[in-house]
Amino acid sequence: MALIEIVHARIDLGAVVGQDPVEFYHSRQALYMWADVKAAILAAPRHTVSEFEATTLQSHSLLAKSVDSHIIQALSTGYAFADPWELRGRITQLTSLQPKGEVGELSTDKANLFYLASKHVVFVEWLRTSCKWNIDASPFDVGAWGECTRIFSRNSSS
Repeated sequence: MALIEIVHARIDLGAVVGQDPVEFYHSRQALYMWADVKAAILAAPRHTVSEFEATTLQSHSLLAKSVDSHIIQALSTGYAFADPWELRGRITQLTSLQPKGEVGELSTDKANLFYLASKHVVFVEWLRTSCKWNIDASPFDVGAWGECTRIFSRNSSS
């Protein structure tokens, strides 16, 4: 039995140019970032140029409760973001498209997972009670993710 199924085979994201994700995360009221995110994501060495080419992601839905190590085995090679700066930019792009929790690529009902090559999972959730995006991170396999969790991967069927 498959562990994940594709939700969107192609999520086209434009280039990330001239954006300061650190400023975005600190100045945006509809966003809360935990200390773990700052350690895993924002503490990475800063690029002199904050620019990344356009890319295509895939999103998947988790079909049964599972841990990160099992989920990543179900994803294709190249699933993880090697550069935390790029991941910051991509999360910025996606949350900017749904600033008030509107329907879109990110699930507003379940966690949205992004994997880093550094063996961290970054999860983005819409908090209905406070009307903001919550971003957190943890090492792999700290806990299990529930059915219907959305998983984003770098690889795509181009």
